[in-house]
Amino acid sequence: MLLKFFGLLFGGGSTVPDPNLDEPQLPPDNIGSSSFLGAHDFVINQPIMADKAQTVNNIYTGKTVFETLLPFCSIGAMSDSSARDPPPRCHPRTRQSVRERLLIWPRSRQNKWKMKWLHGPVGVGKSAVAQTFAEDCQAGSCLGGAFFFSRLKGFDKPLQVIPTLAYQLAINLPGYKAALGQLLADDPAVLQKAIHIQFRKLIIEPFSMMPSNALQRPYVMILDGLDECEGESVQCEIIEMISEVTRLRSDLPLLWLICSRSESHLKMTFSRADFMINCGQEKLLIDRETKEDVGRYLRDGFQKIRVKYRDVITSEPWPGEWVLSRVERVASGLFVLASSALEYVQDPEYANPEGQLRSLLSFFEGGSQLASNPLTSLDLLYTHILSAVPDHALPIALQIIYVHVGRPHSFGHTPTMKDICDDLRLDENAVYSSLRKLHSVMRIPTPREFRLERLKFRHLSFLDFLENPIRSGKFCLSPDPPMPSNFLRTQPYYEVDLKLLNYLWAVADPLAPLEPASFPIDLRRRAKYPFRFENIYFLLGHGSKSCLTCVTFEIRKWNGHILSLGPQPTWVMGKSRTYQSVDWEEARRRGDTYRPSVGSVVGPLVAE
Repeated sequence: MLLKFFGLLFGGGSTVPDPNLDEPQLPPDNIGSSSFLGAHDFVINQPIMADKAQTVNNIYTGKTVFETLLPFCSIGAMSDSSARDPPPRCHPRTRQSVRERLLIWPRSRQNKWKMKWLHGPVGVGKSAVAQTFAEDCQAGSCLGGAFFFSRLKGFDKPLQVIPTLAYQLAINLPGYKAALGQLLADDPAVLQKAIHIQFRKLIIEPFSMMPSNALQRPYVMILDGLDECEGESVQCEIIEMISEVTRLRSDLPLLWLICSRSESHLKMTFSRADFMINCGQEKLLIDRETKEDVGRYLRDGFQKIRVKYRDVITSEPWPGEWVLSRVERVASGLFVLASSALEYVQDPEYANPEGQLRSLLSFFEGGSQLASNPLTSLDLLYTHILSAVPDHALPIALQIIYVHVGRPHSFGHTPTMKDICDDLRLDENAVYSSLRKLHSVMRIPTPREFRLERLKFRHLSFLDFLENPIRSGKFCLSPDPPMPSNFLRTQPYYEVDLKLLNYLWAVADPLAPLEPASFPIDLRRRAKYPFRFENIYFLLGHGSKSCLTCVTFEIRKWNGHILSLGPQPTWVMGKSRTYQSVDWEEARRRGDTYRPSVGSVVGPLVAE
């Protein structure tokens, strides 16, 4: 009878055959209502039981859950994976303020935020902060899971994110693992469904099945480098579904940290008015504290190099204070640049830190072209960012940056966004569309700031990269980058009144030859008098029925400047007054061709 009882207890309602009977003996009907009917004085440790009416044929326990999840996971994206070893970490005594705020977050009994966005420009150490925080949480037994996106390493597939997080939650929370096993048994195909279905089935529902008192503290979930995830729409969807669950299911014991660059579509998603994003923010800026941290990192790094190569370093002290200060100024708060510099100096292939450091300083001064690039890691990062700019937008984006950095004297000041638009004959939408992928390397004014604010580099190393053709290749700044065909069609070639153009150039530079072939591609860049490209148009030449055969100049206070040079020929002053009276909008309404930029006009003339 004892054997028969345990057969009923652990066999899910099956019977033990009686050898004296021809047919198996069925249990009484009332046995199914309770597996422990009449039982007493026994103990069962860690049982997993299911009601007879809802029996699961295969309750997933132990490694079976992991074997089911594993093919759909990205193990290399986890915080402790060998694929990321050694991962970026915060150097001791750096990023202390943000690290302290993050450590307090899961320990607080009343968290204002269930979700935080840590963001900043490229190269400031966001992944290092995320990795260090993940390791701190792991040590404190409050890490739920982490996913470190990387497009270069292939850790960017959206459908691998939720299974990878579920895999780690199953390791860290046994109760979650049991609930997840039952859900996987009910619907094994959930691992191939849309990401929002995976999120609900693999993250939300298992916690809903657990007793409310099963978890006494929150667990931290980390998504680092979300901007590296494949597809902007999926990135925004991940933010929205996490925000929704933190807002509607505040009982779930999960805290979400999302780390990314300050990309425009992510900023827009986090600030959407029609979808409340209840989220705290941690901004990693290149400020005084960051620059001090980078200086500390560099000094400790050089000290380690000195100890490692003490048998070959003969200078004392090494490196000198001036050298340290110089490298710190170049790094200027950018951890990725400082890291690249240290890697170059201690390159084991050369094993000559003193020589490598001299080469590095020469490279910073622009005095040498080295066999190996000291800033390879940084250049790969910048190349990766620029490669994400669509082909049709890249030439326009580079031309915008070129005007910003190459022609301040043409405007009399650093040009505003409106100045650049007017100079390139672009509308506001075209400018913002072209620069959309560059928010992590440039501070781009908002539409409200369009008329008054200027573009700003988040770090000058990006400009250095763009101006060096060996480092930047096809991304190098040039006065006349190849423009897409649809852009060129709006910039036709024009005939020019060469007599007046020669005269204008002679006024700008009396020593310049007057031959047309000597004209520079960009007249405005070399001009000695104050050009101001604004609203006054001087049409050099004459109109026709099909187009205005002219070149357009926009010059501030032209008449005043000409008069300040002394008496001028009558024909020059006459043309100047005539050109000011031309109503360009009237000409355009008559069907005349779109006005071109000077660079696109003079270039073909020189080539001919």
